[in-house]
Amino acid sequence: MRTFNNLKKFKKTSIAVILFFLLLFYAAITGDGETQIMKTSDIIILFLVLFIIFFFIYCLPINIYLNIKEKKRKEKNFKKFLSENLGARLIHEHNELLKKQASNKLISEWNKKNLKYLPKIKKHILKETKSIEIKKNYNECIKKINELESRIKKENKMFADIFKRHPFVDEIIKSRSVK
Repeated sequence: MRTFNNLKKFKKTSIAVILFFLLLFYAAITGDGETQIMKTSDIIILFLVLFIIFFFIYCLPINIYLNIKEKKRKEKNFKKFLSENLGARLIHEHNELLKKQASNKLISEWNKKNLKYLPKIKKHILKETKSIEIKKNYNECIKKINELESRIKKENKMFADIFKRHPFVDEIIKSRSVK
């Protein structure tokens, strides 16, 4: 049904093509007026054949053309949306990496690429926020994040040291499938 709704977008051409097929149908039915009289079954078969020809020659190509055009328009609008909304772009890129099942190297490159925007975004957020309470809360969160990051680094160094001194610990952990 959508195929026939798409014909509304090309009104003049659609009317001309429909009239052309109706004239063909009328000419086939009437013939020269005296010698050719068609039976009802022949008329129905002729109508169906002309309708199928009309559908495959005219309706289907228009539908394909409009679907491709609509897909390109949506893609263009989505790219424009992503260029204007950095958060949405970040989420989209992250989801694309997950879909591709990217390696750690690709993910770390992606993180490094996005880290250069972090100070700019922080400044923008702080400039936009007017409440002192929010800024205090933000600073507390940053301190906690920094503490957790340093703790993670220390723990990683500690585990690396343990694995270096006692290689059997690594084998025990691997055998339990816990890391």
